[in-house]
Order: sequence, then structure tokens, then C-alpha cells
Amino acid sequence: MKDDKHLLGILFLILIFDIWLYFSIVSFYFSPNLKVYFLSVGQGDATMLVMPSGKRFVIDGGPGPRTESEIGNVLPPWARRIDAILATHPQSDHFAGFIDVLKTYRVGYVFGNGDGNDTQTFGIYKKILYDQHLNPIVLRTGDMLDISGAHMLVLSPKDDAEVRNAKDKNDSGVVMRIVFGGKSLLFTADVPKEILKRLPAALLAVDILKVPHHGSKTGLDEKLIGLIHPTIDVIEVGKNNYGHPKKEIIDLLLAHTEQLFRTDRGRPTATITPSGEVTMTEL
Repeated sequence: MKDDKHLLGILFLILIFDIWLYFSIVSFYFSPNLKVYFLSVGQGDATMLVMPSGKRFVIDGGPGPRTESEIGNVLPPWARRIDAILATHPQSDHFAGFIDVLKTYRVGYVFGNGDGNDTQTFGIYKKILYDQHLNPIVLRTGDMLDISGAHMLVLSPKDDAEVRNAKDKNDSGVVMRIVFGGKSLLFTADVPKEILKRLPAALLAVDILKVPHHGSKTGLDEKLIGLIHPTIDVIEVGKNNYGHPKKEIIDLLLAHTEQLFRTDRGRPTATITPSGEVTMTEL
């Protein structure tokens, strides 16, 4: 009798686990919302978008292995595929973390700006792409991606010459505008304000801004924040020797927007519904 009760108890626990697992999978893959995770990876950029279909798109890979662990903290343990990654430009704080991501997850597509560098880290990144038969797709102004109702428009760089002749790697980073549920997000890489001001003003205006260059004073000024006019700002930053984010940039953002988040203080996450409701949480 005791053995029967013990067996029934085990079967009951298995049933509860199966029900939990089923609803976890259903809620993850069939949520109607777009989730935007601004990952806490240290001094660098890394953002993961999870689409209503469950497809995953990671913009920038951060400086090291924390990106892979952050993704692991967000995704369920059975999720071992990332549909696409984008390295906005070839500086280590934007691509180096992809090395570990590529070792852990099956990646479908790789996007970039077509530029490179001669560092050992970039060489390792290129080799792992080659070994996995992943040929980066170069993005240019006007290119569009549409994933599960999220419309992504590339605003910069304009052409190959702009990348080739850039005085600084930051100048030719991929700038992307994403729209879902009538709400818009602007991902600015480390692009300086002079280049952002050249872009069409109508496309700069967004609801959520990924603040340029970790809050450096090169990325924003009064005129530009007036053009973008975001409601929510996120600074992707970690411990650093550059003084990022700069006090004057923080003051500027606080004066012009409603909410300001930083990845050195948590993992800000935006949930956007198809009807355009935005909820921000910070883990």
C-alpha cells in the first residue's frame, strides 16, 4: 500500500511537471507580444528580440561570455536556436560575445556592416563563422527585414564607400529602426551624433531609444534628442574607464524623456503588445 501511494505521488509530480512544461512552451512560442531584452553584459551592447512566433534576433554580442549566459537566463533550457544575429560594427564590445553564443546555439543567419579588423578576436569570430558555414549578410540603408510582424529598416551605413572610408569604426555601424504594434525602437550602435543627424528626421523619431555609444557625449546633443524624442531610453553600459555614461548625457535624457534604464543596474525588458502597449520591467 505504501509503495502504491509512493508511486501515485511520483506520477502526480510527473503530471504536474508535464503540465507546467506544456504551458511554458506554449506561452513562450505563442505569445502575441514582442519581447526586447537589453542584456546586462558589461561594457558593451547586446539586445535580444523574441518575436511573437518565438523567433530570436540578437543585435550585437557584447564583449565576452556574459552574453551567452545572459541569453541562457532569458531563454528556456530547451531553446537552442537563435534565428539571426547582427554585429553592428567590428569592435569587440559588439561582436566578441557572439563567439560563445555560436558555440552554444545554432544560429540561422548572420548580419553585419561588411567591415572587419585585424585583431585576434575578430579572427576567431570569422573562423567560427566559416566553420559553421555562416556567410555574413551585409546591410545597407534601405534594407528591410520582416520577422513575425516586426518591421526592421536599416538607416545606415549608406553604401560600401561610407564603410570603407570611415575615419572611425563607429561611424559605419548599422543603425536600425524597428516597428511593432505601432511602437518604434531605434538601435544606434556607437554611431556619433553627426551621422545620426544626417538621417531622415521622420525615421529618427521613436518611442524607445538604445542610447548611442554607451552614453558617450559623442552620441547625443539637445538637437538630436529633440528629433528622436523618445519616451524610453536604455543605456547599454558596464564598468569602464571612459566615464560612460556621461553626466551631461544622463541629464539630457532625464530632461527630455519619461523613463531611463541602464544595463549596469539590471536587465531592462520591454514587452510590446500588438495594440501598442509597452511595459518595461527590470530584472
